[in-house]
Amino acid sequence: MNKKFFLKYAFLILIFEAFLYSGSAFAQVILNIDKNSVTNGTTDPSPGVHDISPGSEVTITMTPNAGYVLNDIKLGLTESVLKDVKFNGTVGTYTFTATGTSYKFYITFKVMPTVQYTITVSSVSNGTITPGTTTVYEGDSRTFTISPSTGYEIQDVTVDGQSQGAKTSYTFTNIAANYTLAASFKPVGVTQHTITATAGANGNITPTGDVKVDNAASQTFTIAPSVGYSVEDVKVDNVSVGAVTTYTFQNVTKDYTIVATFKTGGVTQYSITATAGSNGTVTPAGAVTVNAGASQTYTITPGAGYAVEDVKVDSVSVGAVASYTFSNVSKNYTISATFKTSSGGTSYMIVASTGSNGTISPSGTNTVTAGSSKTFTMTPNSGYTVEDVKVDGQSQGALTTYTFTNITSDHIISVSFKTSSSGTQYMLVGSVSGSGGTISPSGTFMVNAGESKTFTLTPSDGYTVADLIVDGKSVGVQTSYTFSNVSTDHFIQAKFKSSTGQFTISASTGINGTIDPKGNITVESGGSKTFTIKPDTGYIVDDVKIDGQSKGAMTTYTFTSVTADHSIYATFKVGTTQTFTIRSTAGENGKIFPSGDTTVTAGESKIFSMTPNSGYEVADFLVDGTSLGPKTEYTLSSISAAHTVHVTFKAVSSGAIYSIKATSGANGGISPSGDVSVNAGDSKRFIMYMATGYQVDDVYVDDKSVGPVTSYTFSNVNADHEIHVTFKQISLQYTITASAGDNGSIYPSGEVQVLAGASKTFKMYLAEGYEVGNVFVDEVSVGPVTSYTFDSVGSNHKIHVTFISPNCNCSIVPGDTDGDGKVTLKDIVRSLGILSGKK
Repeated sequence: MNKKFFLKYAFLILIFEAFLYSGSAFAQVILNIDKNSVTNGTTDPSPGVHDISPGSEVTITMTPNAGYVLNDIKLGLTESVLKDVKFNGTVGTYTFTATGTSYKFYITFKVMPTVQYTITVSSVSNGTITPGTTTVYEGDSRTFTISPSTGYEIQDVTVDGQSQGAKTSYTFTNIAANYTLAASFKPVGVTQHTITATAGANGNITPTGDVKVDNAASQTFTIAPSVGYSVEDVKVDNVSVGAVTTYTFQNVTKDYTIVATFKTGGVTQYSITATAGSNGTVTPAGAVTVNAGASQTYTITPGAGYAVEDVKVDSVSVGAVASYTFSNVSKNYTISATFKTSSGGTSYMIVASTGSNGTISPSGTNTVTAGSSKTFTMTPNSGYTVEDVKVDGQSQGALTTYTFTNITSDHIISVSFKTSSSGTQYMLVGSVSGSGGTISPSGTFMVNAGESKTFTLTPSDGYTVADLIVDGKSVGVQTSYTFSNVSTDHFIQAKFKSSTGQFTISASTGINGTIDPKGNITVESGGSKTFTIKPDTGYIVDDVKIDGQSKGAMTTYTFTSVTADHSIYATFKVGTTQTFTIRSTAGENGKIFPSGDTTVTAGESKIFSMTPNSGYEVADFLVDGTSLGPKTEYTLSSISAAHTVHVTFKAVSSGAIYSIKATSGANGGISPSGDVSVNAGDSKRFIMYMATGYQVDDVYVDDKSVGPVTSYTFSNVNADHEIHVTFKQISLQYTITASAGDNGSIYPSGEVQVLAGASKTFKMYLAEGYEVGNVFVDEVSVGPVTSYTFDSVGSNHKIHVTFISPNCNCSIVPGDTDGDGKVTLKDIVRSLGILSGKK
């Protein structure tokens, strides 16, 4: 046969085979799970090559051996799909639809890490978070799906209490801490109004920002000045309501704004800062300003299924109390609460009883879990009606249902009945569709047979009645409607519309920036309006909320085709590159660490330690000239301005004093250091700090190792002590990821750790009848070598080897000579070389 004809014929066969395996309707899809990457675990389907039907759904199950976990699953050499893996314990599943022609996966397992973290999924109603509370290993990733129940939509998703917006999924990556994930849901189509709350400098308003309130509900705001300041004025819709510290919007039927400003001086006041851990609340929350000599009570409320674990005042436990009162306040305080799972152990009793001529359901003694809710239904006998319902002895009126919410104590509920004048009652329901006005009365209530009831419709400013629906049928535009001689249940619903063809956009901001235009902006129906958000010098946009929904950090936003009222609210934060100076000084007979001028980046925190000389103790600690009392340690958190801190000392009046000798080795230090005096019964904390490139090696207390801790506290000191810390250099390591194609292997394989500056050699091992096809280092070919050495390693690397038969061009895809799963011009040239006798 003519050699040129043979080559031409071989070339055509190769092209035809490539066509068959690259999209022909007759080709099967190829699934290849790399055999050499799967060690210390199993996969289903098993490692190797499998034919699958085009368009089918494929699931790969990955099960680690005992003591191992899934490390990664890669599609090809570089694309990790680990974030899409669903876990059941340590077993992972990955599902995809076979829309391509070939898929090659590299699946690796790793030794089970010793460090685990928990992602706690808070209890949610009207929706679900999947999966629930999950334990993960350090460095793992995990995706959660948020799904509303029928008739509801996602209102917000929070991580550790911080809003992430209305997301349908959230992924934690490279996990290195515990987290709490929560979601809230709201009914679809329920009318809500926005109260935009802002505060000027030197104080705050709680809650703040765009606060959503259900139609006809109430909302209370608390105004708290900073220490040394007092409320100057509070304005609602730009109208002053005076220098109040609280303000309540009653029966909310439209949007509002509330703005608080503050001034220097006024009555001497102190700040009490309240915080709560996950699964409960402290009320009031945040910083509350209290006049000197006044009292302030806090209520601690666990969430459903949880109980109070502990309450601390100024970091000292006061027990698992449900309330705490600060009396005759004369300084600043902090109060914090933590909560724990009730595990069914905390429960309360509700005793339900009734007089004659009716029933209550459920009746008798009912056991309920702490934090849960319980509804009771009162049913009169024929010819009778509810006379009164009493809860814990207090009259609640003639109710037919009563619900206890967030139960934290025992209760008693009782109901009495009386003869009905007519013996028959009917239900009337009044409601509003959308916004723009009210109907009165509203809600659900009962009327006696034969009575009459009139409903009144009241449009809001700028609105008019659009329609009135009675029992599902329009009765036209009316401002009142009367049901006469009632003999059946009825439903009445009011609808309103804009009377001007105009709508209002309420634009406002938090502190440290502006929005233009600002205030209530009128926009014609169908029109557009652009708003410009500008942060002050040293600040950046933190978030922009449209109708209460986060849209992220942006400097402009445009409303288009406006057909309803809207709100836009912008917040700002300190620019990430801004720095501030903290100047720390100490009086005689003691010292402060760090001392002098310390530069910190905006948003950081800084710890200061105060150490008196022998025979002395801290007299007072001041921040920006304001006394915080005799503290031996203080943290400035989330720093956004320059500060001064100063400590004074006084002689110890009486009592035993002990000495703690604190020393350190090279490449780090301990604070405080030297001979530190501690009063008998007191506690003292020591902090270890390291030079760059070093870490704590060990800490010795009274010559006994306590491990490589970065802080240590002596509690209830009643003897002299010694503490000594040593340091060691951090061993910097890099990762070389080694993998191999079919018909051979590479050693070592997987993720190989190499010390900085060291060398590492990899060797290729061949299956019988095969040779190295190519070696790729960082995806660049270095040729068909059988070993490769990385010298003086200074970064992460990848190495991958493919294998071929010396006698034929065998590969997963016919014509694929380099093992990359596809036929390219390079493969065709190499195949022609093999056929012509030139390798």
